[in-house]
Amino acid sequence: MKTKVIQFGLIGVVMLLLLNGCKTVRGGGWINNWNGEKDGKSTFGINITCKNSEYTGHFTFHDHGDKFKGPDGKLRRVSLKARIVGALESGTSCGDANISLMGLGEHCTSYMFTYRAQPDKSGAEGSGAIDFCDARYSEDPDDKDELKIQIDSAPSGGPYAGYLNYGALGGGNLIISVEK
Repeated sequence: MKTKVIQFGLIGVVMLLLLNGCKTVRGGGWINNWNGEKDGKSTFGINITCKNSEYTGHFTFHDHGDKFKGPDGKLRRVSLKARIVGALESGTSCGDANISLMGLGEHCTSYMFTYRAQPDKSGAEGSGAIDFCDARYSEDPDDKDELKIQIDSAPSGGPYAGYLNYGALGGGNLIISVEK
């Protein structure tokens, strides 16, 4: 009997998440760089709201590891401030995705963004995509939340064209919530 109650409770939670409400993604933290550098960490902060398929919000991302060689041949640290411009998957209302970046997460959301390098000396813009996974759909920190950032290729990718980084959070928390 207890198992049936838990199953019905989980079904109810899933149904609520599928209803069109106000979705938020917020949090911050760090990941180890995908290339496995011992001291290579990337930090980020995120605050996005999506209501009725309209997006507001931004995120920041800073790679503190090795410098990235951009399409212009220059080596620079990836540091950007981005604005969300839409859902990555067409046909989704608020970036809902059924993906797992590294086989860890289940509750993910994917967005397209435009960005400016920080500090903004060149004025050059670029675009890319970012995926967030909240492993438990809870505000409890855990080591199974994930982040993936991928900058478009040149020329639309701007100064960081071709950059890719992903991983499970080494610290911090991602919170994806849906309110009715």
